[in-house]
Amino acid sequence: MEFSIWVTFVSSLLSGLVTFAISTYFYIRHEERKQKIEVFRALMGNRHGLTENPDPTARSNFFQALNESFVVFGKSNQVLEAINNFKNHPNQAGDNLTLLARAICKELNIKDSSFNDDFFNTPFVSGLDKTKNLE
Repeated sequence: MEFSIWVTFVSSLLSGLVTFAISTYFYIRHEERKQKIEVFRALMGNRHGLTENPDPTARSNFFQALNESFVVFGKSNQVLEAINNFKNHPNQAGDNLTLLARAICKELNIKDSSFNDDFFNTPFVSGLDKTKNLE
């Protein structure tokens, strides 16, 4: 009888530990994805800060998200390479943003094939007669 109590105790303990490990793994994965989407939303939501006459707040928010992105996407070589393009080629904001957006879409499994490069380079800006391409 004592043997069956120990078997029950050990199996219950192992079951709880395995459940804890699995749920922790999925929680961490979910949180990492959530952070990546948050940074991507900030980049796309403030990309009009790169236009010819940018809103200073949008420009500041865009570069804040860009500075955070190397931490959040630190395991993705393709995203890190696209981030480096902003530093190495600062006068090519449109091309850099397109490369970055496509790399992040790939990392997050977001289908971007229906969007052409102009979609990323021409942000929606209110108050203008027509949208302007990035610098």
